[in-house]
Amino acid sequence: MGKVKLLLWDPCWLLLPIIAFPATTELIREPLGLVYIISSSNYPIVGLSLEPIIGAIAAGNVVVLKPSELAPTCSAVVASVINKYLASKAIKVFQGGVSVSQQLFQQKWDKIFFTGSDGAEIGGHHKHASAVNEFEGNVEIGGHDKPVSEDVEA
Repeated sequence: MGKVKLLLWDPCWLLLPIIAFPATTELIREPLGLVYIISSSNYPIVGLSLEPIIGAIAAGNVVVLKPSELAPTCSAVVASVINKYLASKAIKVFQGGVSVSQQLFQQKWDKIFFTGSDGAEIGGHHKHASAVNEFEGNVEIGGHDKPVSEDVEA
């Protein structure tokens, strides 16, 4: 059987402005490598665990997922489903608390993707790990913009 080629991975030529003539450019997509995804407790299954995994694996990366310890039942479900249906060479799931996260942060990563509200602690580990290992990171700590609603009589 012939090798299946995905259009996504084929190099493609990009159009440049006329001012760049006679230059040419070619877009070649390459995976980053080893991606560490830390999911949050407020959308522990679909939104903030599986979506980044899908993108990372589709781009050809190997993924390590650390689900939130604040949602242990959801963490167990995610780990069970991933271990049952996805290749163990493509993704590993590590469950546990802060000590597990700290050990994982000490590894060499090509990218870390974190979404959550505890930006002070995790963000500090993220900054330290990125400085030491020089990797690309994505941190979203929107939990610090919580809306406040008060009952006010008019």
